[in-house]
Amino acid sequence: MTTHDNVNTLKLSLLFLMFSLISCGGGINTSTDSVQTASPVTLNSNTANELEKFGTMLRFNSNGSAIAISMDSTGTSPSYIKGSVQIFNKSSNWMYGQSLIPEDLPDQVFAINSYNGFFGSAFSFSPDGITLAIAHPDTKIVHIYQKQKKTWLLQQKIEASSNSFGFGSAIQFSPDSKTLAIGVNQEHVNSIPYAGTVHLYNYQSSSSQWSFSYSIKANNQSDSNYFGSAIAFSPDGTTLAVNEVNGDTTTVNDAGLVHLFTLNNTTWTHIQVLKSSNPTISSTGLGHFGGDLSSHASFVFSPNSQTLAIGEYNSDLTNSGFETGSVELFIKQNSNWVFDEVLVNNPLEFNPTDITFGTAVSFRADGNMIAVGQSFGISSVSLFKKINSRWEQQNEIVMYNEHITFSPTGNLLAIGNPRETVTNIDYAGEVILYDTK
Repeated sequence: MTTHDNVNTLKLSLLFLMFSLISCGGGINTSTDSVQTASPVTLNSNTANELEKFGTMLRFNSNGSAIAISMDSTGTSPSYIKGSVQIFNKSSNWMYGQSLIPEDLPDQVFAINSYNGFFGSAFSFSPDGITLAIAHPDTKIVHIYQKQKKTWLLQQKIEASSNSFGFGSAIQFSPDSKTLAIGVNQEHVNSIPYAGTVHLYNYQSSSSQWSFSYSIKANNQSDSNYFGSAIAFSPDGTTLAVNEVNGDTTTVNDAGLVHLFTLNNTTWTHIQVLKSSNPTISSTGLGHFGGDLSSHASFVFSPNSQTLAIGEYNSDLTNSGFETGSVELFIKQNSNWVFDEVLVNNPLEFNPTDITFGTAVSFRADGNMIAVGQSFGISSVSLFKKINSRWEQQNEIVMYNEHITFSPTGNLLAIGNPRETVTNIDYAGEVILYDTK
């Protein structure tokens, strides 16, 4: 055994000793000042077939009265996938409402979808509540549905050119519902393969159609950087954030970057690049600041648009020698965004080699709570509460999760667990709703 191996073994032993003192069983682990959570509500697919993976992605509508939930396996057999999106509506209880899946959607072999390219791998409600855009990157089509009374009807198909690889890798409406940003994370830019772009579409009221306006891209494009894998508008509509999965810092290649654009009149202009405060070279060579190819919730603006939380699930900001992950908080000062604080997990169940804290991030509607997911290894969702202007960890909900999101109103937190076994059906999946009081 080398000296390096001895050092890592010592670090691992010390970390296990430290956290074994506060270890407890599964479920919800709480700290002294823990957030109270009411009994959770479970949503299941109306079909519940093997390998459906219901709960792969989640989105609430703007008033929290509906939630859209995607699943990736709805083909003719478990070895094929199509994808679909189910809508659940809230009256006195949450009830299944409708399944959205185009009739002409082809079956696709699972191996083809290496970038989560199924129908419903990315989708977004418009803030005005009348439009739902659902991407299918493998066919380079975004399906636009419009709500008519209580039913969602297909209004338009936005079809990309043959060169727009990864069209629909991410998708987001602007706060005024007039612009639709569509990530194209594998598009070739100026002959640079897989550099990635974001296409912007504007709504034309005269034709009731969405039309292409222009594209935005990273200020320095590089081969296989996958710009446009995740997108977020600030709630006040002044800032657009886009990740560049394999963006380089001055010291670390492929660490990950987040690009910021500001709206000048009608044009989005590149203004700043955010990077990790301590860029990491992980065992895979990727830091994942701002997420990876399949991340849709790896960074998010606060409700007041003054804070941007960015996950980096391969970071080692605690200098433990292990890539346990973190979330970095940037605050807006005048026209610049500056680093403010870092969140790390102080888990009550801990294996330092299996932590990927920061795979998903969401703010509660009041801006005083942040939920942070860790999807791989020991999976959990950690809740942080703002106390005296600093963020303190409160709870750890121990369960597998791929996507988490707070409702835009109230305290409801939705956690997607697509690997859950439901009534002996493997990987049927479920969504758990927690009321964080």
